[in-house]
Amino acid sequence: MTEIYVNKAQMEKTASMARQGLEKSRGRPRSADKNRAILDAASALFLSVGFDRVSMDQIASKAEVSKQTVYGHFKSKEGLFRAVIGHRVSDFFQDDLLDTAGHRSIKETLNRLGQQYMRLILSDDAVAMFRILAGNAESHPKLVAMFFEEGPGRLAQALESVFRYAHERGDLICADAQKASQLFATLLRGDLYLKRTLGLASGIEADEINRHVADVVSTFLKLYPPQEG
Repeated sequence: MTEIYVNKAQMEKTASMARQGLEKSRGRPRSADKNRAILDAASALFLSVGFDRVSMDQIASKAEVSKQTVYGHFKSKEGLFRAVIGHRVSDFFQDDLLDTAGHRSIKETLNRLGQQYMRLILSDDAVAMFRILAGNAESHPKLVAMFFEEGPGRLAQALESVFRYAHERGDLICADAQKASQLFATLLRGDLYLKRTLGLASGIEADEINRHVADVVSTFLKLYPPQEG
């Protein structure tokens, strides 16, 4: 059976990139706890009332820390927003992507990646954030660009890394990893993501996601077949 081996050091580097700006210091547990509390508070407020209506005072109050502490971790509301998006995406890198360094077939690997990718982009928080930003694209172009860089951009880098190393090891015929990752992500999103963001599908069952991903992987491997032997 053809297997895929992902360079774990490189993936950890990519994961680190996705987590940049999350914490000012990891030296003391208390500081890390406050950092997490600030991120959680900011995320909840951004999603409930929107970026413009949230103040750093409100974030500090909800996180039960001082405003000075918030600014000690994050220099601006924009920087905090970037960190919130990066934090959400970092869970994807930490919990699932690095597991692909094990001995898995390319089909198994793509199924696992596809399922995790879909669960992330179909989540309530991800959909709510997309809707908020889509409605403010003209008034906040920098914020939208920041979201794309820290969210979809990081996910694209992760998928691209998987395809690049699969090709380098001869597990997959995929000379252009970037193009392959873009196609894979596009096939994954399909109608499910459009229906979800338009409110036509409030909840998509895991079984439906898994069937969709399996179909996508089957189609994708016909376009980018595994190496023989």
